[in-house]
Amino acid sequence: MITAIDIINEFRKPQLYAVGIGILNVVADSIITGSNSVAARCQIDGIEGDFLLKCFYKEVDISKYNNNITISSIDISTISGEHYRAQCIIRRWQCGTPLDIALSSGNCNYKTLSHAFDTMALERLLSGVPHGDISPDNIVLNEGVMTLVDDEIMWYNSENRGRSRNYGKQPFSHPFRAMLHPSSDVDDYSIAIISTLLAAISSYAKMNEEIPLILLDDLTVENSYRALDIAKRRLLKVGDKAHYDIASHINHISYNIPNLKELIIQALATEDSVAEVKC
Repeated sequence: MITAIDIINEFRKPQLYAVGIGILNVVADSIITGSNSVAARCQIDGIEGDFLLKCFYKEVDISKYNNNITISSIDISTISGEHYRAQCIIRRWQCGTPLDIALSSGNCNYKTLSHAFDTMALERLLSGVPHGDISPDNIVLNEGVMTLVDDEIMWYNSENRGRSRNYGKQPFSHPFRAMLHPSSDVDDYSIAIISTLLAAISSYAKMNEEIPLILLDDLTVENSYRALDIAKRRLLKVGDKAHYDIASHINHISYNIPNLKELIIQALATEDSVAEVKC
């Protein structure tokens, strides 16, 4: 059986061989571990540019991944001396800064981030193809545009939809996701949470007020409800009705946020006209 440690050890070797692709040179400092895989930035001998290498230590059906991904495998030696062939995928590296890092840097335009997220979220909802794992560390910001990454798990047909249950990061994933039936609305909760928090943060920054740390720090399951309550009260105070309505429809019974697309369209259309203070 392969573990994440086995893959990490393999990634730290000077070179790897990926079946059907060739020699890979992994950037050791970029290695990260996920819920079912280990990922890293790499270069392929003879091909210009950087790539994302993701190798799975849990069984995942990757037979129906999108066309931007190359499926391969890598030989892995375990710490016990056994040898396995692990599935992996390779795709072009997405340049930019992860949203979680941008938020924690303190050197960003929060209004721009809020607008960029809502724009990206609306595009995702209009596409009709759920992502399944929308969270700040899976969003890359590049020149004011946000792009969802780690989209290999997106649903492409009804046969794959059950897989989404295995994914999602708290507190940006529905708290009872493991018990809920897989649904095409699976992204609603994640989108609503992040959109609400970014809109509230943006309002504080716009008025040069101190932003509550709970809205900027890494959220935990325990304090996410308090953060949402603070954000809702702030949105109500400044008259941001669209984002307030989004927050008010977040529930723990189902994924679905009624009229989420329409509310985000309203938020994008009215964000510049939100009152400075509306008590």
